[in-house]
Amino acid sequence: MKRFVSWWLPYWPIERMRRAHPQCIREDHPQVLVVSGGRGIEITAVNRRAEADGLWVGQALADARAMVPSLQSLPAQQPEDADALERLAFWCGRYGPQRNVHGETGIWIDVTGVAHLFGGEAQLMRDIVRRFEGFGVTVQAGLADTFAAAFALARFGGRHFRISEAGSLRKTLASYPVDALRLDGQALLLLKRLGLRCVGQLYDLPRASLERRFNDTNFGRGKKGRRNGGKNAGGGRKAAKGEELAAAVLLRLDQALGVAAEPMAPLAEPPVLSVRQSWTDPLISAEGLVAEVQVLAMRLTQQLEAHGLGCRSARLWLYRAEGTAVAVGGGTRRACRDGGHLMRLISEKLASVGAGLWVAGAELSAVRVER
Repeated sequence: MKRFVSWWLPYWPIERMRRAHPQCIREDHPQVLVVSGGRGIEITAVNRRAEADGLWVGQALADARAMVPSLQSLPAQQPEDADALERLAFWCGRYGPQRNVHGETGIWIDVTGVAHLFGGEAQLMRDIVRRFEGFGVTVQAGLADTFAAAFALARFGGRHFRISEAGSLRKTLASYPVDALRLDGQALLLLKRLGLRCVGQLYDLPRASLERRFNDTNFGRGKKGRRNGGKNAGGGRKAAKGEELAAAVLLRLDQALGVAAEPMAPLAEPPVLSVRQSWTDPLISAEGLVAEVQVLAMRLTQQLEAHGLGCRSARLWLYRAEGTAVAVGGGTRRACRDGGHLMRLISEKLASVGAGLWVAGAELSAVRVER
């Protein structure tokens, strides 16, 4: 059974800036970070003092100043925040190789089969909290059978961390608010209008009934629509919108309970060394592709030799003319810089991805190396 951890860093932009520019950030005074957008200047992050004064992310700065005249604001550094969060996600590889950022303040990691290395799941979570707090970063974490459930536990489970025992998702999530299902504002509003405020209230609700109640609550056809069988265009569009929102609710519920799969794309390890090649005329045969990749393998081994390194893990990206890309890779038990050996690792997998058609570019990388 899969096990996921979701980490939420509620004050990440403020705390990241405090680490980078400690002279700018004060915890004893309400402070916010802001950006200028189409609706004016908006708050993108708040410190604890500003939050305690009732300010929130997304609020207009003018409204916030009216509430807290002593408020201090600084321009947000969103690219720096994103870069630092990705670096932190790479560091989190100590807890498992499959991990990535989620949104602007979250990280997830697949910890399946990892917990025993830390003495159990509770010890793993304590280690996470201890290390993050040592960095000066506030963290709330959740561990569950699905990422969606772990996400809910991290954000609605209270301070530090919460663990859902394996196989107990329905019991764990039943009392959580529907806000924990990652729904948009319109779907949440309709659920609450219907009196559906907890996740558990959705478990036994007939699916067709939810669509109908959504339509009746906010997207009903009206008397005219009912008289003519709902064939008017406006009624049809509204009904379709209600069905769309109901489907989104049910999908998020199924993802949280593990009924529906939710693909999670992990971070790709940054290459240590790499070589690239592109072709004006795309390659249209497997034989031509193999020949070109052999050239890349020889170039990569020359780089490895120049740096006194051997490759333990290699990755080949193939970029097709229509804009798609596919990656294949392989690893060795011992460090090597034999181009023929690296080529054999990769060529076995080329046929399985149908990679010989219309390849316009390629990149071969040494992802893990050793002396």
